[in-house]
Amino acid sequence: MVTVATLTATNNSQEFIDMNRFSSFQKLIRVTANVLRCIHYCRNGRKPAGIELTIQEMTEAETEYIGTCQMTSYPEEIQCLTDNKKVSPLV
Repeated sequence: MVTVATLTATNNSQEFIDMNRFSSFQKLIRVTANVLRCIHYCRNGRKPAGIELTIQEMTEAETEYIGTCQMTSYPEEIQCLTDNKKVSPLV
């Protein structure tokens, strides 16, 4: 059973795998890359080029978590940037 948390990024609702269920960052990224690959396959109807994950797929998975961490850690700053307001300096 996989626990999934729903996070809202801009106007799209995206689902991510629970980070706390993995013992290493590398496993988390590989599983996430496979899930994202499946999502792309289902949406586009195109099969992946090969069985092995590409560097681009791994980078995309890592970027998703960086964005998630930023949204969790800096919600006020992101809202200010979205509203074109001045952001207070980080100290």
